[in-house]
Amino acid sequence: MKPIHLIGGLAMGAFLMVVPGCTKKNADAGAGPGAANPAKAAMPHRWADLHLPTDGLQQVLPRTSDHQLYADYAGGDDAALWEKISVALGKVGYAPACSLFDGRVRGFAKGDDRLAAKIDSVAGTLALAIFDEHGKEALLHGACFGKFKLGPAQQIK
Repeated sequence: MKPIHLIGGLAMGAFLMVVPGCTKKNADAGAGPGAANPAKAAMPHRWADLHLPTDGLQQVLPRTSDHQLYADYAGGDDAALWEKISVALGKVGYAPACSLFDGRVRGFAKGDDRLAAKIDSVAGTLALAIFDEHGKEALLHGACFGKFKLGPAQQIK
């Protein structure tokens, strides 16, 4: 059994902020049984244009918006999913730019457009999150791209 990796979501949830004015897209829009590619139809153009892998894609979560993509993939091999994500982003011009937490959070840049990504592994599901500086995981994005500095761990009372 693979260990559970919680980076950002629950582990850092109290430190994240929601940016007002971001609207959610309906993850079920166009994803009916007759849709040719339900994963692509469910994503805002910003994410669909990245041509991320659809093999193993279980669902695009409703909290996906123009600033963040949340999707669940079947399986437990996060290294294989990272490879697919990195290749897809590379094909559209994004280059690796930063890495945190032993590679569990990675950043990619295409000029001034900077995206951070993380993959959490929970009970046979790989939870992918890709976000810009305005997404719910802005703290991770800022740490990856140098807006915030990580220091030694401190216990909070």
